[in-house]
Amino acid sequence: MPNACPTRRQVTCGASLAHAMRPHARGPGPGASRVKAAILGAATQVLTDHGVEALSLRAIADVAGIGVTSIYHYFSSKAEILVDLASLGFRDLELDIQKRQQDAPSPMEGGAQAFFDFVRDRPTLFLLMFDEHLMSRSAVVREAEQAAFLAYAAAVRAGGRIPEEIQDDVALALWALGRGAAAIMSSYPDGAMPEEAFTRLLAGANYLIERGLPPTRGFALAPRTDALDASIGVLSFATGDEAGRPSGQGRRVLSPIIRLTPVANSLQSRVVSAALTVLETEGPDRLSLRTIALRAGVGLGSIYYYLPSKQDLLRRLALSGLGDLLDQVRRSITADGGLGPMRASHKAYNAFVRARPALFSLMFNPGLLSQHAQLRVAEGKVFDTYRAAVRAEGRIPIELQDSATLAIWALGRGQASMMTSYGGALPVELEKRLARGAAFLIDRRA
Repeated sequence: MPNACPTRRQVTCGASLAHAMRPHARGPGPGASRVKAAILGAATQVLTDHGVEALSLRAIADVAGIGVTSIYHYFSSKAEILVDLASLGFRDLELDIQKRQQDAPSPMEGGAQAFFDFVRDRPTLFLLMFDEHLMSRSAVVREAEQAAFLAYAAAVRAGGRIPEEIQDDVALALWALGRGAAAIMSSYPDGAMPEEAFTRLLAGANYLIERGLPPTRGFALAPRTDALDASIGVLSFATGDEAGRPSGQGRRVLSPIIRLTPVANSLQSRVVSAALTVLETEGPDRLSLRTIALRAGVGLGSIYYYLPSKQDLLRRLALSGLGDLLDQVRRSITADGGLGPMRASHKAYNAFVRARPALFSLMFNPGLLSQHAQLRVAEGKVFDTYRAAVRAEGRIPIELQDSATLAIWALGRGQASMMTSYGGALPVELEKRLARGAAFLIDRRA
């Protein structure tokens, strides 16, 4: 098994993000005209100031001081502008990672610091770069991500602090953690992670990287705050105002989770069961109300009675999946078989991912989570259960338990994000590499 990727174009070795990322000749390139550069600069300004929802061709033209028709000389659509912005963002991240390797105490630390500084300084661009739908539909963006990832993997290898045989797998797991940070940010209704939660995530990532390894300066660790620990915890996006009070004030009250338990002769149960079958056997692209009606043996009108829209269907499926995952994690802790609560719950989580990859990907879809408070509450309950398992086992220092739990959760969210980029399931070899890297970070003895 090779341990290095000699060039940024070699995408099949090491901890590569696998075969979906292919070289493409198209790209903004250094020869872009001044007008094209002005359009992209204006688009970046609109994105930074107002977010991706405000990124219309009219808004870009107004900032650039040109007519909308002029944009069409350089870009066929808004989607093409988004692809170029994301690709340029990944190129900037790649250069930042390479530069920071030379300036930091160690290349690995420099690469990680460059990544998280990029997240902090350019959050709207970061979210666009890791947008799951854009990533799944654009090979150009996937290639740009691959180039940035290879720069980070080179930093991990150059650091020499992780055993050679596992370096590429660990780099992949840490990259997934970064993608998970993007997914968590996207799950907030406003797309912005509170500073306390972001700082806690940095501390947790630092702990996973540093423990058991030769010491370096590391990232600045956040002080433990009673507000985070005593109320909603580090997963503040999981609740918010659902309990009728601002986050961080008092103990939250969790809304009841609607479980779609099968009921004999229940039409709604048949419809949801049919939807799950379609999702898990044919993939999310086949998940239409008409297909579900045929699978359930009911009329399309009957489906609309129970499920007014496909969005409502997706919400119900995700809610059901989160409830099943919660039950599976709780059962594993009760009968851990000597593994300990943390390892038992982690094993149950991974078993769910392997058994139901398409549902897992849907459950952690940032768009769904940002729009439906009930889903955020449901995810928060699973997170709380896993956090309780981490605390009960006591393997992590008490002052870092919540930070490490959040970082591990981000890694899992990153896995879901990568699965979405592959249409709901990772290639087998990539899944194995990610599992090995995650196991090294999470399960090695402190």
